[in-house]
Amino acid sequence: MNIKKIIAALMSVLLILLTFAACSNNEPPNNEDATDTPPETLVISGESTEEVTAITGSTDKDGKVIDSEGIVDNDGHKVYYTGHDTDDGKKIYTTGKKDSNGNILYTLNTTDDRGNLIYFTGKEENGKLELDKTNAVPDYTTNENSSLNTNTRYTSTSTVSYKVEDIKEKATDIKKGFLTYSGAKGDDTFKKVIPAEDGGFIAVTFSMTKAGMYDDVSKSWNNFGNIVKFSADGKIEWKYSVGGDGQIDLSDVTQLKDGSIVAVGYTLATDTDAPINSLLNSSLIVKVSEDGEYMWSYSFPGDENSNGDYLVSVCATPDGGFVAGGRADSTAGFFNGTQSDHFKAFLFKFDKKGNVEWRKTLTGSRGNTFEAIDVNEDGDIFTLCTTLSNDGSFTAFKGYNNQTANTVVMKFNKKGALEWSKNLMSSGLSKFIAIDATKDGGCLVGGTFSIYKRADGSFQVNYGGTDGYVVKYDENGGVCWSRNVAGAADDEVLGVAETENGIVIVGKTKSNNLDFSEFDNLGEYDGFVMIVDNAGKTICTNKIAGSGNDTVNDLALTETGFVVVGWTNSADNDFADNPAPRSFSGFCGKYDFVIK
Repeated sequence: MNIKKIIAALMSVLLILLTFAACSNNEPPNNEDATDTPPETLVISGESTEEVTAITGSTDKDGKVIDSEGIVDNDGHKVYYTGHDTDDGKKIYTTGKKDSNGNILYTLNTTDDRGNLIYFTGKEENGKLELDKTNAVPDYTTNENSSLNTNTRYTSTSTVSYKVEDIKEKATDIKKGFLTYSGAKGDDTFKKVIPAEDGGFIAVTFSMTKAGMYDDVSKSWNNFGNIVKFSADGKIEWKYSVGGDGQIDLSDVTQLKDGSIVAVGYTLATDTDAPINSLLNSSLIVKVSEDGEYMWSYSFPGDENSNGDYLVSVCATPDGGFVAGGRADSTAGFFNGTQSDHFKAFLFKFDKKGNVEWRKTLTGSRGNTFEAIDVNEDGDIFTLCTTLSNDGSFTAFKGYNNQTANTVVMKFNKKGALEWSKNLMSSGLSKFIAIDATKDGGCLVGGTFSIYKRADGSFQVNYGGTDGYVVKYDENGGVCWSRNVAGAADDEVLGVAETENGIVIVGKTKSNNLDFSEFDNLGEYDGFVMIVDNAGKTICTNKIAGSGNDTVNDLALTETGFVVVGWTNSADNDFADNPAPRSFSGFCGKYDFVIK
């Protein structure tokens, strides 16, 4: 399968042509409750589990535990032996929880082919416990045996009560520190950026030309990826480039606890330190020291007959390791034992040496991808998974359009157990690729949506073809607030970050009204930076744009503001000093907050 067709399929958007008249108020109303799906089970598969030895425990006829002995089941919860076995000799355990009809839930401590524990209800007759399989799951988030359905412990459709913290020093505007460019005279972009421990910043970039900051790479290379370290004032301190006889792309980067740097992406090359391991392309990890010296790299072992594997996202963990995610077609190597229903979404936890500690996969008959990851200080892992599927792991999207993406927001604990998941969906596109773990234990997510009606799915209103959107979740997955970032044309949110001075949102827009009513549209897409308060209300909006095509892809925080990265082919207005006009050149810019 052609790689361009694969990417096109995942990125395809059926945009509606309807636009709505601008509101008399320039600020679009908040969508107070970004709704989730009707309760459905989200399947987490692919995790290997160890065999456990049963310790006999006792329960009464109602399943109440008499003593404290038991075993830990495959979900990490203590269960107790009932004293009954199945006809084939498997021990029957009780969870101590009931379904909505008051039936005790039992388990054999066995899983289905996707790695999910199978639960049963039971009836005791003639001294024997007969089991019936059920879709109900135990609710371990509460001590009460409340109404349980297939996903009560994961899904809530209500907006939570949210106490908004005042911002002591609010950013009322931004001022430019510097803009610097790759100088490449062809297709080139700065994709992701993170703050460095020394006050500078680190970016991953992709280039198709050997010019500007890339004039020292091998002329024999095809398209190649780069890790670039900048000082706090925007000077290049070092650069590590990886290329070969096939395309190599780096899509995300993180700095580990020991200062070393890990970047992820994919490779089609055969003549590199980590050559391709599948038919089309292989997931790639590159590790360098904090000084940019090569440490190691490898491509995932996969299936030589597959349509390829891609790493898309990565984030460091407090234990010194990292979590990485993406999509894969392989069923061999790192993906041995997983299903092959088109592209599965995968999430791997690695230790600091690159050893795999645990694995999760989500499957469906269409493309599925872990797009973004962030980890808080406690080791909680927040992820965004986009999918074109409405079956397999994604039956919650059944009935919704599967020609464009929907998104699942998930929180895992540091051991990889799913704590909650929330769905962002619509009859059109619902693609969220920006996530930030917040100081209160929750997260912010940002993305893009379109709908066929004025309101459906998770969204109350759509102002243009595509609107940007931001949602604040609390630590339990409750929606604190949500809002459009939009005008009457096409708009996308590509990055979001919480700061002490406000929440910073970046992306691109074609609009010149509503949220962008202070600005003319200078080109096709204009880059933008918006600052909102802790309740999601706009404080200020700025464009970073010229008369060409401009995009802000990501941001990283600094002591006094933030750094943005992206690409432009403008040579005027904000990009008047671009050394490579009419080419798609990567750029990074530093901006400071104006504090009131």
